[in-house]
Amino acid sequence: MTDLLKDMLTDRADALDAPQLDVAAMVRDGDRQAARRRNAVVGLGAAAAVVTAIAIPQLLPQPSQTAREFSYAGAFEAGEPSYAVGSRVTIDGHTFDTGHDVHAMVQTTEGVVFTDKEGVVRAADGQETTRIGQSTTSRDFFALETDGSLVAWIEERPGRGPIFTAFDQATGEAKTLDYVVRTVGTEYSPDLWAVDGDDVWLRDDRGVVRWNVATGEQTELGAPRGLEIHDVKAGVIAYEQQLVGQPETPLRFSRDGSVPFGGTPTAMLSDVVTLSPDGATALGEDEPDHPALADTATGQVTPLQVPDGYDFFTGYGWADADTFVGLGLNQPWDSTPADLLTCEVGGACRVTAEDVGTQDGGFVIPVGRPMDD
Repeated sequence: MTDLLKDMLTDRADALDAPQLDVAAMVRDGDRQAARRRNAVVGLGAAAAVVTAIAIPQLLPQPSQTAREFSYAGAFEAGEPSYAVGSRVTIDGHTFDTGHDVHAMVQTTEGVVFTDKEGVVRAADGQETTRIGQSTTSRDFFALETDGSLVAWIEERPGRGPIFTAFDQATGEAKTLDYVVRTVGTEYSPDLWAVDGDDVWLRDDRGVVRWNVATGEQTELGAPRGLEIHDVKAGVIAYEQQLVGQPETPLRFSRDGSVPFGGTPTAMLSDVVTLSPDGATALGEDEPDHPALADTATGQVTPLQVPDGYDFFTGYGWADADTFVGLGLNQPWDSTPADLLTCEVGGACRVTAEDVGTQDGGFVIPVGRPMDD
């Protein structure tokens, strides 16, 4: 999550006129096909036919069974979009109370992990809320990152240096990694960039480190000058590297999960929010306030069209590899309730939830950062 949402919903948003969005259609056809199986039954005698006529009505679902049975576990596993207002989290039209105001949160396959304003980290699954740790309250270092059921954050320990924590919401297991100091008098500059499967991507005094939480292995990947990693998914790294004298910094994609990142596709995309779960598509901006998608294999950038009925639209996350999630906004930006939309890559958008909240009203979406930063 970068300045896109923070700027749109806070001070910068107040100064904007209606955005001028003369953009092209979205790319790629998003056709989905469902496989169907058909069974044929032949050779039944008359007696069997009578038995079947009696038995089938008993096997048919009763009216109470045909209604959809909602479960929070199923909604989170399916990646249904969620949001929070105050202490209440809503997913797929159902709301539960966490018992604590949500300051920032991420969504996992098991529930949500969130912090309050004091940095206390809690996990909630729609049934219970559990305190699991303490994050930093520093704006510079604060981040919640997630993939699957794994969530990571940084905790500051006065006089001892930072510590990286990874928590698996599926198992309840937490592991920690101390910030490594190699140079006496070094200036602490911890960074938590991404979670990809069992790997937590971070920076400490060694430079770029890939920490495999399952095995404990720490892979040191060097310290390229000016490097900023935006996200890592399915081994694809979205990053930029600011070089001296370089007027613009293109987004680059490393598809083998290694650094240094030579010979990779590039795209003029900035303010990257996130990569799709399969790493195939990046969501960001092709110019200020103009959200766009980029193909990580080719670097091709396609601007996003604003859905009808909105002054502005911004994408911020993914429901699955082919579906991204965004907010439809109208002026005045900070006081008009936003709508939650899901959009198919290369297809149309639909409203998932209307009037979900405003930034002034404590509205929070699962981007791992406070909305009021």
